[in-house]
Amino acid sequence: RIFAAPVRTPNMAAWVDGGWPLDGMISRANCSDGRLAVLVTTGALNPIHAGHLNAMTAAKTTLEGMGIQVVAGYISPSHDAYVGPKCAAMGTTAFAARDRVEFVRQACEGSDWLHAGAWESSPQHRSWPDYPLVVKCLQDCIAAKFPPSRPIEVYYVCGLDHYEKCCLSRGLRNGAGVVVLPRDGKTASVPTTGSSGSSKARIIAVHPDLCSGALQQYSATKVREALREGNVDKVASYLPQQVDVGCVIDAYALLAGGGVEAPSS
Repeated sequence: RIFAAPVRTPNMAAWVDGGWPLDGMISRANCSDGRLAVLVTTGALNPIHAGHLNAMTAAKTTLEGMGIQVVAGYISPSHDAYVGPKCAAMGTTAFAARDRVEFVRQACEGSDWLHAGAWESSPQHRSWPDYPLVVKCLQDCIAAKFPPSRPIEVYYVCGLDHYEKCCLSRGLRNGAGVVVLPRDGKTASVPTTGSSGSSKARIIAVHPDLCSGALQQYSATKVREALREGNVDKVASYLPQQVDVGCVIDAYALLAGGGVEAPSS
């Protein structure tokens, strides 16, 4: 049997206005005092799952526990030029950027602070922009809206594997901070001073207690496996509640060249 929901057209509004929805962030910042921050995370998001939202919430909770108010968080899917070849080499399915952005947009609909960042995956790029460029672009967009007397810090949220592989203990250029998620209960080793030794590094490790349970159970690989198996209930259990399961199934069916088999029960 074949499960086939009506084909849905992804909302392309996320690519408008530079790909960074700033209105909500500006409104929250104007109503806030003290030290303010914005979070951004990148990745294939192929597709987004509930663990991604949990990770951003853990990062927000960590910063706000330090007295830094988070006024917005952006989840930024990577460009097709990166995701496509990577998935081909792994022998797995790559959702198109327009679909991945749409799924993120849907996932963030129930949040008053999370947004889909679409600049990175925009078709305007001839090559894929890596995460330092994504962070810099967001910093520039925010700086254009606020005077130097009212700075808003940008923090890049990443996993421990990425943190270690990219040597992010040295920090990011342009003053961006880093929030590192734990891996299998292991916390990142965070330096107490910047690379120059003169200032405190803005590298913050999330405590494993904030990332236990559900955060460790989800993965995009599991979502794709469930799609391939035709296990609609399992697909739905991995996706954020706001994501239209039928929309994900439609996109996968087009890529797979057919439908998604429904469970025999």
